[in-house]
Amino acid sequence: MSRPSGLGVDSQLAELIEPAAFQGKFDIRAFIEQLSGRQVRLQRADPGDAFEPKPLIRDFEQALAQLTELKEQLDAEHSKSQQAIKQAEVQHARRVKQLDARFAATVNSFQSLDEMIAGAGQSTVEIGRSLELLSSQLGRAQASARVLSTYLALRENDRALNDLSRKKMTVEEAKFVRSLLQVCRDVELKGNNNTTDSLERFTETIERDVLAEFDEAYRQGDLGAMSRCATVLYEFNGGDSVHRAFVNQHDFFFRPEDEFVAHGDLWTALADPDAEPPGLDPSLVVLFREIKRTLKDEFQMMHRIFPKAVTVKSLFLQRIFAQTIQLRLEEVLTYAENTSTLAYLRTLQNTHSLVGALVDTVKNMPSSETEDSQLLITVLDTNEEDLFVPYLESGRYVEKEKKSLSELYSSLLYKFTRFHDARKNQKSTTYFDRMVGKLNTKEDGGRVGGLLRLAGIERKPTVIRNSREPSDVELDLDVSDGELKADYVRRMLKWHAEAVGRCVELSQGEVARDALAFLGVLFDYSLQYLETWLDRALDELIAADSKLEPTFECFSGIRQSSSIARLLFTYVDTVILPLAGSNLSVKRDMTVRIGNNTNRINGKINALVQRTVDATLQWTSMLLSKQQKRDYKAREEDINLSTLQTPTNQQVVTFLRFVGDKAEEYMTGSNKDSFLLEVGVGVQHLLLDHYKRFAVNATGGLVATKDISLYQSCIHGWGLPVLDQRFRLLQELGNLFVVKPENITQLARQGELAKLRPNDIQPYLACRDNGSTQSTYPTNERTAHAPMAYYGM
Repeated sequence: MSRPSGLGVDSQLAELIEPAAFQGKFDIRAFIEQLSGRQVRLQRADPGDAFEPKPLIRDFEQALAQLTELKEQLDAEHSKSQQAIKQAEVQHARRVKQLDARFAATVNSFQSLDEMIAGAGQSTVEIGRSLELLSSQLGRAQASARVLSTYLALRENDRALNDLSRKKMTVEEAKFVRSLLQVCRDVELKGNNNTTDSLERFTETIERDVLAEFDEAYRQGDLGAMSRCATVLYEFNGGDSVHRAFVNQHDFFFRPEDEFVAHGDLWTALADPDAEPPGLDPSLVVLFREIKRTLKDEFQMMHRIFPKAVTVKSLFLQRIFAQTIQLRLEEVLTYAENTSTLAYLRTLQNTHSLVGALVDTVKNMPSSETEDSQLLITVLDTNEEDLFVPYLESGRYVEKEKKSLSELYSSLLYKFTRFHDARKNQKSTTYFDRMVGKLNTKEDGGRVGGLLRLAGIERKPTVIRNSREPSDVELDLDVSDGELKADYVRRMLKWHAEAVGRCVELSQGEVARDALAFLGVLFDYSLQYLETWLDRALDELIAADSKLEPTFECFSGIRQSSSIARLLFTYVDTVILPLAGSNLSVKRDMTVRIGNNTNRINGKINALVQRTVDATLQWTSMLLSKQQKRDYKAREEDINLSTLQTPTNQQVVTFLRFVGDKAEEYMTGSNKDSFLLEVGVGVQHLLLDHYKRFAVNATGGLVATKDISLYQSCIHGWGLPVLDQRFRLLQELGNLFVVKPENITQLARQGELAKLRPNDIQPYLACRDNGSTQSTYPTNERTAHAPMAYYGM
């Protein structure tokens, strides 16, 4: 771009209109200020003169002329640039079109070339396959030819074997000898047996030599040589001999066996049913930790040595299970069984868990991609199952659990049973007695010692050998030994739940039936525990002297028996019944057994409560029978107007309050309400009948109403609205003794009395001293045919 002409233009103005001044960021305000700045400064220099605009106008005119000229130049250059751009775009479009045509031609050429290469590649693959097949056939033909020629040479003499023995035994040579031996065995020609025998002896020699080489490499730790020998023998005869050689001479099986040493505290805790299972013997834990470490290291070595490592792994695992684990397991379980049945079962569960953890660890160990992992899993599962078959199959485990529960339960309840047997003058023949009778050997004594402690029995310093009586132990019984204890049942349920937990883990698919068997043991002892006390309490109530006031000592046992029964059957419904699962037969048996036992226990508890009610009413009746005839025919000067209470009333009220206090102390909820309701209804019947028997004068009527009010107040303290309603009737009947004769009819037609028939009220009116009531209480049609009162009078 040419610079605008500077003719007649100020140099400063020319600099402002340079094209470069309009490039980049242009500020019009700054441009105007610069354009007018010179003239403004000149005129400000002479402030006396007036502002002269002409110089400023001339500068602006010149600037405008220059800007116009600059614009025309720029427009011309812009037009030239647009024409050049259009020409360039046309050329570019023409060039792109040419390139597209060339690219399409290139793609077509490439596709043609690709098709040619694909065809040639397919042909090459087919040729390669054919060559591979021919090579394989050639190799087999050459091998077959060599086998046949060697076989024919062997039939003539043994020189061919000498040639074979001089060759190094490689994998190919091993395959050749195997094929040669197979031919000798398959061909049936005269004299072939001698050839076969010679070759078999030769192969045995080769196998011994390679095994010797493998052993030497094993001692030197040469894994490469071991791998070569193992591969040769694998191709030679499957490698069974080298597999056995590797396992049999492994250092793990020649290590010194750690002697089993029992830790006293651990085995004491294992035999204690109230102690949490302490876990395994430390020596067993150390052994399994060493087995895991050995397997991890050796499996890695087997992958590097053997072409089919899974076979060696399986053989190695079988040896560990059969030799190491099984022997130690038998040793530990034998000691545990001599300690106690519970210690045996806990140890069995712990070892089963430990072996299971080992199996899971081995299953998760890394293996090669070509290895048959399913074979190893099968070997592990089979060995684990075989290891515990002697302890779990044919019901042995379940019988052990039942035996353990029987030992524990009979020991815990021994004093209770002996106490009640002594009450019946019976000789004790419990399971525990039979165990105590076995204290004739040192081993038996150690086994039963823990059960003696559980029963709270001290053994004498000396034990009479061959004694069959339980006199070898000190047995001190007191009344508390014969009482029910909910804590005993809680312990029994805890032990039972532990046995059920073991059963779920160890039982071989028969959890439902095993749970039913365990339920039978639990019911046998727990229900006998309850029924023994309930039967004894009922017998004592029946045999109690009716002339003595009831003590309600059985209330504590009734509360305990109800609590125990509720705890027992809640446990059974929550823990045992769900174990039946989908086994409908077992679930039906459980449900029937639970229902029958529930009804039986509830029936015995109800019978005991009913007998207590009968004794209560019998004693109340006896107290009422002491009422004197003159109590309600007293003269006004003979009574104390401040009390107006007869001695009989005082005794009955005191006794009923005692009954209410006992019920409040030992009963709760509906049980308490049912008991008090039955007693209250019975007392009401007794009082209704009681007041028919006494003549009442005016003063005695006050005494009678006071007595009735005290009875009513006592019963009201029991908090049963039904009894309050019944005793309101008694109160209204008492009012008949104190109202004037002319008010009797009106009183009898109000309140609770209105619900009674005249014949029901008549006996009480007959007790009034003021004579005939027929005229004062006439029978009307409304009441003559009224039904029997709903109070049961």
